Amino acid sequence: MKTARALSIMVCFFLAGSVFGQCGWPSFIYDITFEDSLTSFVHINNLSDTDDVWQIGLPQKVAFNAAYSGTHVIVTDTTDSYPPNDTSEFIVYHLAMDGWGTPAHVVLGGNYWVDSDSVSDFGKIEVSFRPDSGWLDLIDPQWSVGPYWVDGIYPTLSGRSMGWKYFLLNHAGLRDTLIALAGITLQFCDTVYYRFTFISDSIDTHRDGLMFDDLHFEDWSQGIQEYVSSNFHSSASPDPTDGLITLTYETANIGALKLVICDPMGRPVISIAHVPYHRDELDVSGLAAGIYLYELVSDDGAHRSIGRFVKR
Repeated sequence: MKTARALSIMVCFFLAGSVFGQCGWPSFIYDITFEDSLTSFVHINNLSDTDDVWQIGLPQKVAFNAAYSGTHVIVTDTTDSYPPNDTSEFIVYHLAMDGWGTPAHVVLGGNYWVDSDSVSDFGKIEVSFRPDSGWLDLIDPQWSVGPYWVDGIYPTLSGRSMGWKYFLLNHAGLRDTLIALAGITLQFCDTVYYRFTFISDSIDTHRDGLMFDDLHFEDWSQGIQEYVSSNFHSSASPDPTDGLITLTYETANIGALKLVICDPMGRPVISIAHVPYHRDELDVSGLAAGIYLYELVSDDGAHRSIGRFVKR
C-alpha cells in the first residue's frame, strides 16, 4: 500500500502539470513531448523575430529524420538547413514549486541531436527568474560544480552528435545565484524561464542544426525524494495513445527491471515482473481514459525511472 499511495501522489503531480495554470500542488514532474497540450508552455520567439527558425513538427531533413519518441520534436526548421548569421530561441515557462523553495530537487533533462559545422554554430540552455535582469547559461563550465550533471553527461550543443543524446541536470543549487541576478526572492508559483537558443556564424554549411525531444522537468522537495527519484531515463510513446505504447529506457549496467503501471488512484493496473532491456511494447487498450503513471525499477530497488502517459 505504501507504493500505491506514493504513486497516487505522483500521479496528482502529473495532473498538476496538465493543468499548469492551477497552482495548488507542491511539486511538478512532467515531460514536454511536443505531441500534446503541454506544448502550450513553449513559446517560440517568432512574434518579435519573424526569422526565428525553431518549429514544432515532424523532422524531415538529411540527418534529422525521426523524433526520439512519437513523431514531433522542436527543431531549427523541420525541412530546411539553418541559415547563417542567425540567433533563434524558444522559451519554456515553468511555475516554481517546492524544489526551488527549499531548495531540494530541480531537474531539467531531455534529448538533443546536434548537426552543425563547428563550435561557431552552437546551442545554449539558460535559466532566469527575470529575463530583463539576465540569464544564466546552464552549460557554462563555471556551473559544473553547482549544478549536478547526472552521470557526468555534459551536453555538447555544437558539432555533430551523430544521433540522439541524453542530458539530465539538477540545478537547485543555482537558486541563490538566480535570486541575486534577478534582485527578487522567488515565491511559490512564480515563473521560471528556460531559454533554448541556437546561434550560427556567417558561413552557410547546409547542416541540420539542433533539435530537442522529451524535455523533462522535476521540481520537488526533499521529503518525497524516496518516491520520485528517477536515476535513469525512460519515455512512453505515442502520448496520448489509443491502445499500444512503446516504453523506451536506458538501462546500461542496471540489470533486470520490473514494471508497474498505476491509475490516477494509485492502484496497479499492469504489473510485469521482468521487462526486456531498452524497449517494450504494451497493449493498454483495455484501460479507461485518463493519465497513468509507470514505474520501472531494478530488482534491488537501487535504480528507478518514473513517467506518465495519457490513454484516450
